[in-house]
Amino acid sequence: MKRFIKPVSKIVRLEELLRHKRPFLTVLTAGSVLLCAATIFAVRAYNRGAANHTAPGVLSQGSLFEQNISTVLRRQRSKLAQQPEADKLRRALGQRFLDEGKERATLAGTLDVDGKRQAINIVRTHEMGGERVEIILGGGASTLTWNVTDGPRAGSAIASKSERLIIERLALDSPDQFVLAQLRAASYRTVARNVVPKGAADIEDYSGPVWDVTLINEPDSPGGNGTLSKSRLYYLSTATGLLEKVISMEDGQAVVAELSGWTDRNGEKLPSRIIWRRNDQIVMELNIGGATHDPRQ
Repeated sequence: MKRFIKPVSKIVRLEELLRHKRPFLTVLTAGSVLLCAATIFAVRAYNRGAANHTAPGVLSQGSLFEQNISTVLRRQRSKLAQQPEADKLRRALGQRFLDEGKERATLAGTLDVDGKRQAINIVRTHEMGGERVEIILGGGASTLTWNVTDGPRAGSAIASKSERLIIERLALDSPDQFVLAQLRAASYRTVARNVVPKGAADIEDYSGPVWDVTLINEPDSPGGNGTLSKSRLYYLSTATGLLEKVISMEDGQAVVAELSGWTDRNGEKLPSRIIWRRNDQIVMELNIGGATHDPRQ
């Protein structure tokens, strides 16, 4: 059966529209991502965290404070059902967004950046604003972090441009961030369904990858901690429901993250390999050899 996307009027290239500051609506095909001009209004209500939920006196009592944090996290998890596409993915990933006790993921593997390989450990922890990501490179020689409040950091300092590129790729080009972005008031829009690679629509009995594509627009960040790419396109497989590709913008160029090698690790699904390409050249590669999910510490 042939698959195709119905064309729309007044379409422009992704790279051109991503330079604009206003949100937009997207229609795409693999290999050539196209956008039509439209406005998506981002939700501006931002959950500030435990300060809005903690009762007086709780902060001085460690055990009660931890119970309060747990209650807030449970309430936030109920919000993860508000975006239909994110809700479908969180259920496909396992139990880490559904039950307590798996809020902290520890991933171990290798990272290749511009041909240089080093050991990497990534710790992803669900927090009240979404997620905190810690990146330990070279066996503990370098620690990079990201969360919605502080943005990308290198130790206690602001991350450099090269460090920020690494941090945001690892933090945001992930299935967990597709689920959690709504907690930081990012807006979601399904922009195309049954997308196939360029030329595949003309192939009889095509049996290759088919995707539904969702656009996520980042909220305004007056504190200067906004992401380099204000929007991302997430390709979810119609066959498995899992994330297979993410497209973002870096310095006016499209960067494509390809997620593969999905494995089930004690009931939690994770990609074991992510490759980032710019101008069809591999610029970064992450390989995950081990992963555990534990309670939030």
